Amino acid sequence: MFEDLWEPETVFVRPTFAGRPLFTLKYRAVTLKTPFTHLSDNVDDAAPRLKRFPDRAEVAVVSAQPVASQPKRLVFQPHWIRSTSSVLNRYYVDLGSSFPDYLKKFNAKERYNLLSRVKKFKELSGGEIRWQEYWTVDQMEQFYDLAAKVSKKSWHETGGGPGFAKTIPRELVLALVKEGRARGYVLFHQGLPVAHIYCRAFNDEILVHTYTSYDEGYRRYAPGMVLNYLMLESLFVEAKYRYLDFGLGILSYKAFFATHSKPCVEVLYFRRNLKNSVLLTTQALLSS
Repeated sequence: MFEDLWEPETVFVRPTFAGRPLFTLKYRAVTLKTPFTHLSDNVDDAAPRLKRFPDRAEVAVVSAQPVASQPKRLVFQPHWIRSTSSVLNRYYVDLGSSFPDYLKKFNAKERYNLLSRVKKFKELSGGEIRWQEYWTVDQMEQFYDLAAKVSKKSWHETGGGPGFAKTIPRELVLALVKEGRARGYVLFHQGLPVAHIYCRAFNDEILVHTYTSYDEGYRRYAPGMVLNYLMLESLFVEAKYRYLDFGLGILSYKAFFATHSKPCVEVLYFRRNLKNSVLLTTQALLSS
């Protein structure tokens, strides 16, 4: 059944020129729930599922499609237009061992620097780090507000970006947490939230590290690194998920914490109509 493979989502498409976003378009979408670890490296394998485009959706998203090489960027079919991103590594952590064993993946210098950052933040906090996990409906209501506060002081928003609240809809978070598929983590200093991580899951195998930010005023104390360390320690102890997926992207913390990586692309299947045809063709010309 279609509903078993895809779920409703909201996506933001930002056409760019010379590497800079021109504007932002909001689309009603559906996202493939099958984790990338279960997909082949043939980008065409998902296409037969879209012979009939989903009702009430303009875009269908395969957020992580493994590939052996760069697929064609733009493909037109009778009912949809396939747009493919550049190949990027999908970084993830295998949670199948213990946390002490996981720490052995770092070389001596990396491990020393990581533990030193945790120690430094502990000293800043008066000898005890305060942080919290959120996974009930009431808790996630609180988490959402805390995450939005942190985001306002992060580079995401100070640099002109949309930030957490405009990227992750509150109603989506609350709908997912009711199904046990969303959770949050917040790091505090003197009662103030200084870093957060929002995660979601499509099943009990993979938890996806979906959005994170930290207060730029605490940059020297690496609050994002500290919170990732604490979250991973908790996930290894919990032993619910097999993998923590850091998603697509080249941010250095992903490669640092990951145990594995896989080359992937993000694939967007747009409903074929005049608006989307013009938008995607123009974007392709601007990017060439």
